Amino acid sequence: MFISGIFWELDLMPATLQQVAEFSPVTHFHRSLRNLMILDSTEGSR
Repeated sequence: MFISGIFWELDLMPATLQQVAEFSPVTHFHRSLRNLMILDSTEGSR
């Protein structure tokens, strides 16, 4: 969960950890949930 970007933005992490986070399903779940709940959108953009 620490690497997935839930606790802090992925942009604040080193590039290596950002690449590792892309393989985590929690990262993608968090992005989707954020887009839906906060941005009120179901678009697939970052």
